[in-house]
Amino acid sequence: MATIATVRFAGPGPYGTNVFVNNASGYAASTTSALAVDDTLRGALDVRSAIRPLQEVWAKNTAVAGEPLQFLANCSAVGSATAITFSDGVGLRLALVDNQELFVIDPSFMAYGIATMSGFTAADKYDKVNVCWSPRNEICYTFFAGA
Repeated sequence: MATIATVRFAGPGPYGTNVFVNNASGYAASTTSALAVDDTLRGALDVRSAIRPLQEVWAKNTAVAGEPLQFLANCSAVGSATAITFSDGVGLRLALVDNQELFVIDPSFMAYGIATMSGFTAADKYDKVNVCWSPRNEICYTFFAGA
């Protein structure tokens, strides 16, 4: 089998998605409407390649200095490259500010998105994905093709 792409994340998470809030006014806690997001601050993945419906999303509580990441909400829909919705009946658990990054605990969906940025396209067929923990404390996703 030929290796198509390998993606590594320093472990353990949470992992920054390079998806950022894109609203000068931010969003209030309990918001259930679609949030405008972008990836232009670091030029990375759009939200469709980083976060999927039902996935837990986390954020820093900017109202409390030094506060660790907190659970924000479960994603209910990804409407486009620049819109994500959290309408699980509760909405956002904390307020968000403009240019605030969103985080995920499980990077598996993001690994596929990053692999496509390294030359492996969505049209390419892969036959196997090997997931392992490296000696350097990284979680590694290796995509293989061929017999």
